Amino acid sequence: MFSGIRQEEVQLLMRQLFKNCKGCTAKVELQSMFSELAFNIMVRVITGNRYYGEHVVNLEFRDIIKEILDLSYECNFGDLMPVLQWVDFQEMEKRMLRLQRKTDVFLQDLVDEHRMMRSNSSSSSEDRKKTTINVMLSLQEENPEYYTDEIIKGIILQAATDTSAVTIEWAMALLLNHPEDCTIGNFDIPRGTMLLVNAWAIHRDPKVWVEPTKFKPERLVEGGEEEGYKLIPFGLGRRGCPGAGLEPWVC
Repeated sequence: MFSGIRQEEVQLLMRQLFKNCKGCTAKVELQSMFSELAFNIMVRVITGNRYYGEHVVNLEFRDIIKEILDLSYECNFGDLMPVLQWVDFQEMEKRMLRLQRKTDVFLQDLVDEHRMMRSNSSSSSEDRKKTTINVMLSLQEENPEYYTDEIIKGIILQAATDTSAVTIEWAMALLLNHPEDCTIGNFDIPRGTMLLVNAWAIHRDPKVWVEPTKFKPERLVEGGEEEGYKLIPFGLGRRGCPGAGLEPWVC
């Protein structure tokens, strides 16, 4: 449903690259461009608007995301020395709480804005933007007790862009550094071959998992069989995806 958004954002990125090169060979810093690409695709799917580059409607969302990333990247000495958590001399907790309130207000305004647009247009209107928020509001009308505003805002916050941008960045780096045929794990890979990681097979490998074909969510929770670290989609460690909390339901 949102393939047109992805295509349009990639075209805008290519247009920007050509503009920067000005018809000649030039060095281009792609890391920030990939981040903006992933972010714009995600927020357009969710809200229908862009928040980076040309035709930007609102800069507040971009600033909020920047604050979130800055806090997540910052070294918290309380993680290294738990006793410092009582002092919070870096004011990490205060900053996080302040950012949480700011984010909640912004997301609530987004939800209210889309709800108002829905009420001002007919239910059969084709002009209504197809966004994740609109889809969730439709579900809210059918089941208001479950699809609350808090649930909708929580789902919006689960949208990750950093992992996509980093993946594209590494893929580009590997393509630039290894443009010819290569050998990976005793497999000969011809130039131009498209490779896909078979997560389905990895998650059902009996050499890795105990009873891999059985639904055992307890294997992923604390005190279980401690197999959760083998689950691929969310990454590992401090930089892992916040969606890791959903692991038992993904298994």
